[in-house]
Amino acid sequence: MDPHLSRYSVIIVDEAHDRSVHTDVLLALLKKIQRTRSQPVSEKTEFGNVASQVQTTTRDANGPQQNGVLKGYQGRKLSPLKLIIMSASLDARVFSEYFGGAKAVHVQGRQFPVDILYTVHPESDYVDATLVTIFQVIGLVI
Repeated sequence: MDPHLSRYSVIIVDEAHDRSVHTDVLLALLKKIQRTRSQPVSEKTEFGNVASQVQTTTRDANGPQQNGVLKGYQGRKLSPLKLIIMSASLDARVFSEYFGGAKAVHVQGRQFPVDILYTVHPESDYVDATLVTIFQVIGLVI
């Protein structure tokens, strides 16, 4: 009902490298909303006639009255919409350019050694074997 997402100041999109049509459409809409929110709100926006999409008109003895989400914002700017796009493996430069030269932050990840343990014989009691494995992992059983 609110094409400007005026109740939100920050939106986080995680796992952006899992590209799909849904993700691409979401990012395109968020870019459009971000651009629109940087301009003063008027009755006409990039999303079409806000009065017909967001506001409802009621009639009483005084004439038509508009009741809508953006009524209080007419002629004013909404707060900027901040987007945080996160991914372990996407090309940050491409996303930065798509969002108008947005800042890209790289956080170095850490890798830890992985031990793979196998049982010699099939386990007859999986619950007991699971508990023994847990204690082995946390170092309580040698």
